[in-house]
Amino acid sequence: MKILATVLIGSVLFWATIRIIASKAIPPLPLGLRENRLTPCPDKPNCTDSRSTNEPIAYSGNRTAAHARLLEVVRTHPRVRIEKSSRDYIHAVAHSRVFGFLDDVEFYLPGGEGVIHYRSAARSGYSDLGVNRSRIDSIVARFNTANTKSGSL
Repeated sequence: MKILATVLIGSVLFWATIRIIASKAIPPLPLGLRENRLTPCPDKPNCTDSRSTNEPIAYSGNRTAAHARLLEVVRTHPRVRIEKSSRDYIHAVAHSRVFGFLDDVEFYLPGGEGVIHYRSAARSGYSDLGVNRSRIDSIVARFNTANTKSGSL
């Protein structure tokens, strides 16, 4: 019984420690736009963006409507909160379900291009086991569904 209690207490303390450390991760610098571009992903598999091998999100119609749809999709995504939103940029922070690891999710809507560039990156660690790519895929699918429903495609 003592061994079980020790293991249980140790597990809880380990989980709590990881959760506290993960929630204190500092955002990488720089976030936001630099020369009208999102910062490229570092050379780690814990980041995905539309400037490397992935395509940006295409939309038709005006940028204001696309921004509003995207903002609603991101706002309603599980465990994501909007940190900053301007007419051409959105920054959100996502946290993992179990340990609360933080990821920065950014979107840039350049005027006149009909595309949304994105970047989703873990604040800590080396690999994210595909979590950021999966999150972006989910957001893109929901954006495209909202885009189709609104009759903009």
